[in-house]
Amino acid sequence: MSDGVELSVSEIAGHNTTKGTIVLVHGTGMHGAHYTSFARLLAQMGARVMLVDMRGHGRSGGVRGHSAHRNQYADDLVRCFNWFAAERSGPLVLLAHSGGAVTLLRALARSGIAPAGVALIAPTLANDTVFVRRDIGGRRHREARRLPVRTAPAREVRDDGRAAMRFSPRGFFDGITRLNRFAAAMTCAPSMPGEAPFAYTANGLMASMLKETEVWFESIACPVLLVTGESDVFVNDASIHTILPWAFAAEVALTSCSIPGADHYTVLLHALRPFRSWLDGITSGGGTQ
Repeated sequence: MSDGVELSVSEIAGHNTTKGTIVLVHGTGMHGAHYTSFARLLAQMGARVMLVDMRGHGRSGGVRGHSAHRNQYADDLVRCFNWFAAERSGPLVLLAHSGGAVTLLRALARSGIAPAGVALIAPTLANDTVFVRRDIGGRRHREARRLPVRTAPAREVRDDGRAAMRFSPRGFFDGITRLNRFAAAMTCAPSMPGEAPFAYTANGLMASMLKETEVWFESIACPVLLVTGESDVFVNDASIHTILPWAFAAEVALTSCSIPGADHYTVLLHALRPFRSWLDGITSGGGTQ
C-alpha cells in the first residue's frame, strides 16, 4: 500500500475462468479465510476469486483493527481494484459481504474502474439506522425518522450470540478526542474457531461505517445483485429492499432477493443460486433478470 503495509490476497480458481475475476471483500471483524469454502463454490462457476484481507485483518500487515483515517480501508481497496483490473482477463466483478459493503462502496466512489457488476450480500450499513434491525437481543435501537417510509423489519429477530458486537463508549470517546487513538471502541466475537475476539479502534470503526447511505450508491453504474436474509440479526432486509432501489440510477439493472430463514452467514450459501444466474447474465452480455 502507499504507506508500505502489505495486504494478503488469496486466489482460488479452477481450470475454467470464463466468468472473469471476482474480488470478494470480507465483513467487519473477519478476513478472507472465512470465505474459503464459499470462494471454492464460486470458482466452480468458472470464476477466479480473489480474497483480500484488509489491513489489520487476517494475514495482512498493519495495526490490528486500526485505520489511520476513515478512508484508509477504501484507499487500500482502490489500489487492489486497479491492480486486479490491470492484470485480469475477462470481466471484473466486485462482491462484498456484511460490513465489506461499506469498504466496497467507499472504494468504488474513489476509483476510476468500471466493474461488470457489484454484488452485495447481507450488507450491514451500520451507521444508518434505517437499515439496522430495530431489536437485537432485546435492545431497542433509536427510531429512524429521516425517511417517510415504514422501516420496521418484517419480523423481529433475536441475537443468538453467534456474532455479538460490543461497543465501548469510553474507547470511542478516547478515539474521537484523540486521548488514545488505539483504544478499543468495538469488540467483535471471533469469526472462526480458535481465534481471539477482534477489536476496532474508533478510527477503524468509523472507517467501517457509512452515513446517509443512499449517496454512496450513486457511484454505481453497473448491474447490481442484492441478497439479504430474513433471519439476519443485523440487517433490516425489509427496509433495504424498500429504499435502496430508489438510490440507484434509473439505468442500473438491480436484481434483489430476500431469503426466508437465512441469517447473516447462511445467506452466503443461499445466495449462490441467484448469484450464478446473475453472473451468467452479466458475463454473457445478456443483462440481468
